[in-house]
Amino acid sequence: MFAASAFAATIFMGGWQGLPFISLLIKSAIGVDILPGWLWFILKSYLMVFVMIWLRGTLPRLRVDQLMNFAWKVLVPLSLVNLLFAGVGLTILTALNFTLDTLAGAGVAFVIFLVFNAVVYAAFRALYKPPKIEKRSVVLVPRATPPQPMTSTTGR
Repeated sequence: MFAASAFAATIFMGGWQGLPFISLLIKSAIGVDILPGWLWFILKSYLMVFVMIWLRGTLPRLRVDQLMNFAWKVLVPLSLVNLLFAGVGLTILTALNFTLDTLAGAGVAFVIFLVFNAVVYAAFRALYKPPKIEKRSVVLVPRATPPQPMTSTTGR
């Protein structure tokens, strides 16, 4: 779990670099980073560990076939669309002569990111139909009447 979190923090969260907007604001104001790189990396890794433990404890267990079905039918097409939009977004940024290391470039990238995510979310909601789950109904059956005691006086 810790190795996967360190890998995810490196690949998806910028690794040893600070938080994108906060670091740019503070670095432009005072000229220094607020935390060293190794501390950013550890904080991001432990954040990922916390999220993994939290999700595992909160969500119900999924069978392997359900997970693979979701991965192949939803996540792979979504990642390909995300890759396409990332390329288009970077093309738009370079066409507008912005770079990601300035505050204006990061702001434009953030706006492009929000617009593309809104488009992906709308397409996902329109195209993905969750599987039908059959509803079970509970039928209450009346109890059988208990046997009646014998009322005969002969004892037979």
